[in-house]
Amino acid sequence: MNSTRSTSLGNLAHSWHGFCSLSSFISKNYFVHTYYTLSLWSQHKQWAFLEVDVISSKIPHYLQGYAAGFAEGRATRDLIDMHIMNTVTGYCDGAKHFCDELAEFIEDNLKWMETEIKEHPEDEYWQQVNLTVNQLFGLIHGYENTLGAQINYREIAVHPIFMIQLAGDLEDLAMKFKKPENPKKVFSGPGHCSALVKLLPKNEDILFSHVTWSSYSTMLRINKKYSFKTGDPGQDPLSKCDCNPPYSATNAIASRADLNPINGTYPFRSLSFHDLGAIDVKVTNSRLINTLQFTAVSGPPGGVTKDVPIFDWRTNPLRKKVPHFGQPDKFNFAPVTYKWRKTYTPSRLQRFKQYLSERAF
Repeated sequence: MNSTRSTSLGNLAHSWHGFCSLSSFISKNYFVHTYYTLSLWSQHKQWAFLEVDVISSKIPHYLQGYAAGFAEGRATRDLIDMHIMNTVTGYCDGAKHFCDELAEFIEDNLKWMETEIKEHPEDEYWQQVNLTVNQLFGLIHGYENTLGAQINYREIAVHPIFMIQLAGDLEDLAMKFKKPENPKKVFSGPGHCSALVKLLPKNEDILFSHVTWSSYSTMLRINKKYSFKTGDPGQDPLSKCDCNPPYSATNAIASRADLNPINGTYPFRSLSFHDLGAIDVKVTNSRLINTLQFTAVSGPPGGVTKDVPIFDWRTNPLRKKVPHFGQPDKFNFAPVTYKWRKTYTPSRLQRFKQYLSERAF
């Protein structure tokens, strides 16, 4: 299914206990615009694109964050649903004591952040933290369609959207609070990525690339832009290790741990066969970046040689172990070049308001 959603948020009113310094705020103007192109559910498409443009600079920073989060939550709620099913659903099965301790730890952390925000209202760092946290609140409210609802610390701590944000920390927290094993392992792997900065011959150009490493369950991908005012691993020398066979695909620049032999022997788990790999790449250069463009490819690397096959859930050994709702069977996509929309100027805003006035929503 392909669709494009263009939504705006106006007349925002909300109040909650926590990170706001104001109890309520009402705007009579439209001040955040979301442009969302959804193509991921098709077997022949690879990306969704989300652009959130905060139009008004007159509202407080934290409310800009809330508005942006709410608009994103409404636009992307269907993909959020499937991503939750693929990742955090079942994470606490058989681990109630661990999850209770984790929630208490998160509550304490949120209270500490609130204290710091209140004590440092002019500090740029804590202003940004306030914006980011309120963006998360807005995302939760947008997803649930509960604009301005009060939300307490415990509700935040156990909410699946907050659990998704903890993906980079859950491995360490699971060790700290001794999470028991359960059949579903989410956010598996060592939790790191790779990047490349390359200067072309004769200084013709410079390339910047970032490769995300993650569980294959996370391959529902949304490229996001927020505008706030305010090879074959066996032939790669870098992949060599004290293993049997004597290499690990995990040591490659764009890794695929599913290419390691299931019955191989490795000094530690992160070098072995498991659910982890490079799941996308985003590249830009001096020409593209001047026009807010980049080139991206979705899915693990593959298809260059017979030793690095195209990732296909139908034949992959992980197919029965790793949730992959909504993902295409085969990740065999050509690169796409995407151009972000320009930030709203007063003239563009006026044309947009005229567009809204001519249409009923």
